[in-house]
Amino acid sequence: MNEAAFPSSIVAAVKRHQLIAAFVFLSVTLGSSWLGLKLSPRLFESTIRLIVAEQEVGISSVGQALTENTAQVPGKAADPVATQAELIESPAVLQRALKNFQARTDISVKEVPSLSELRQSMKIKVVPATNILSISLKGASPEVSAALLNEVAQAAVQENTNSIRTGASVLKNFLEKRVVEQDAILRRAANAQRRFQEQSSIVAVEDQSKSLVESVAALENEERTLRSQLQDATTQGRLLQQVVRVNSPQQAYAIASIAQDETLKSLQKQLSDIEVAIVDARSRLGDRHPDLLALLQKRDELRALYRQQFAQTLPATAGGAANTTTSPLGQDLMSRYITNELERRGLESRWRTVQGDLGQLRSRISLVPAAQESLAVLSRQRARAESDLNQLEDKLQEARIAESQILGNMSVLGNASFPTEPTSPKPLAILILSSVVGLLCAAAIVALLELLDTSLRSASDTEAALSLPILGEIPKSNPASTCFDLERFLDQSNQVEPYRVLLKTLQATIDHEHPVIICSSSIIGEGKTAVVRHLAAVAASLTQRTLLIDADLRHPMHHVLLDDPASRGLAELVTGDLHFLDAVQSTAVTNLFVLPAGQRLGRPSTIIEMLLKTTLLQEASTHFDLVLIDTSPVNVCTDAATLSRATDGIFLIVRPQFTPRHAALEAVTKLNKMETPPIGIVFNQTVLTAETKLPILPTPPALEAAPAPRSLPFSSGHDLNSRSHNTTRS
Repeated sequence: MNEAAFPSSIVAAVKRHQLIAAFVFLSVTLGSSWLGLKLSPRLFESTIRLIVAEQEVGISSVGQALTENTAQVPGKAADPVATQAELIESPAVLQRALKNFQARTDISVKEVPSLSELRQSMKIKVVPATNILSISLKGASPEVSAALLNEVAQAAVQENTNSIRTGASVLKNFLEKRVVEQDAILRRAANAQRRFQEQSSIVAVEDQSKSLVESVAALENEERTLRSQLQDATTQGRLLQQVVRVNSPQQAYAIASIAQDETLKSLQKQLSDIEVAIVDARSRLGDRHPDLLALLQKRDELRALYRQQFAQTLPATAGGAANTTTSPLGQDLMSRYITNELERRGLESRWRTVQGDLGQLRSRISLVPAAQESLAVLSRQRARAESDLNQLEDKLQEARIAESQILGNMSVLGNASFPTEPTSPKPLAILILSSVVGLLCAAAIVALLELLDTSLRSASDTEAALSLPILGEIPKSNPASTCFDLERFLDQSNQVEPYRVLLKTLQATIDHEHPVIICSSSIIGEGKTAVVRHLAAVAASLTQRTLLIDADLRHPMHHVLLDDPASRGLAELVTGDLHFLDAVQSTAVTNLFVLPAGQRLGRPSTIIEMLLKTTLLQEASTHFDLVLIDTSPVNVCTDAATLSRATDGIFLIVRPQFTPRHAALEAVTKLNKMETPPIGIVFNQTVLTAETKLPILPTPPALEAAPAPRSLPFSSGHDLNSRSHNTTRS
């Protein structure tokens, strides 16, 4: 069942059992209300109010913080009003109130409630948005309730005052010890901070950090400048070294010094003069003149001598640099190389020094955050210790003042008054509670009746339970008992239409031109006779020649449609005493014919079995467009299952709220076992209850003396034997 249909099913269940449910509801409600009013005692309620101030809040909060009360719920502040409410319900307050009450009154001990009874009958609640407690007490005597409530209020005030003074005294002693301990903690924190500043040479962290950052920035600028100058000097020195071809400034200096020798200078001058003479001779004499050749030989000799003399003076490591110093340009380049190399070495030394200083400053700067964090931790510890000490000293002073006071933070707002009207029992509350109980009992009865009711209730329920399609749903209407009633029925289109739908469904389901269909039910009383009778009348009104065979030989009912209810029929037809055309009789409804059960009905099972051995059903299908057979219920006998073997199909009638589920399942199972499954279910709400049943007549002593059967009154030109569609059943 889906969710949408569930509420409607509940409403339908209540409607089905509304009378019983109403009776149970009224009975339980009235009975329980009377019983509740009778048994409930008469109680009077007295009320008194107490106001709770906040004088101790400061001390209490400090005490809770210092003692680290783990019983308190984390994240929730203590409520002083709720605390006082718990104090009033404590055994100490209630015992003191009972003791004072007994001492000040003449009431006997039996009338005084016990400690547990007093606690159960007393209620304490906080007036919303105020610091006021409302205390109420119920009792059989209004005087006792009011007096005892006054004693409870006074005892609560006294207990509150004593608890404040005691708590203040304990808190004072505790705070005195904590002040001494906190002072020592503060001194240790101050000493630790001072020692750390001396070891790390940090006094003003921000100023020192700023100075270090500025120094690092200046050294970084200088380092970048030196690196640039050093790169230039290195590049220039590499170029000069490639020209002068020396490996070190010392070697270059030695070569430059040797180049100043007088002998070498003289040989150099001679070489210069001979070079001039060679140029002049070549221009005058040509390249092959002996004088030119003599000058060339002399130049080569002077060069060799110069090299020899230069080699003797020059160190062995000079290499090919000897030729460079032979000219003024070479000597100048050698001097520039020496000067550049000296400057480069000076820049390199300064750059290394700056790098070392920069590394030291950066190392000091990297240590500043850790030192600053450690110093901040020590500073916070010292500040926290100092703040805790100041707070402890303030609360110690408050505790000393609270210890000397004699007033509490709770006071009584007037005495309890004597109630004049009882507060219990309450008729309205008892009536409401009784109504709820009555409603539950009524619902339980409805549910129980629904569980005990195993009948099929709706078309969907029937279709799901039997696994068969619903061929049609017949609404509730007055069943037709005579042909006159059938004529009136056919004039009402709203009642005819469901049967017309059923007829069309049957014709679409059974693929036969002249179908023979059985109508039956699972048990007696489901209205199958009314359904098949109305269905035959509707088929006849649609110009279909319809034959209604009354095969319910145990309870025949369709003979009332004939003028002669005692006429012979099916029983005489199967025994051969009567011809088919003589047995079928017309009715006052056009195109509707009836084959009654007959007179010899003493052995109905024998008649049904004999019917199967005849060709009566095939002959009926030949003469009529539609043949409807009304049989006994399936669970009563096997007539329907037996006849269904020779027909085109069988459908079952189900009556809502009447047909048991197990009976319908049994009928379907029985038909399936006999290999004649029903073609569907008709959900019927019309029950035939007013027919006059034809009594079973005894068999005549002499069959020959029986009256001759009436001929079938067909209209002109429409005799049974003259139909144009004479067909045989396959």
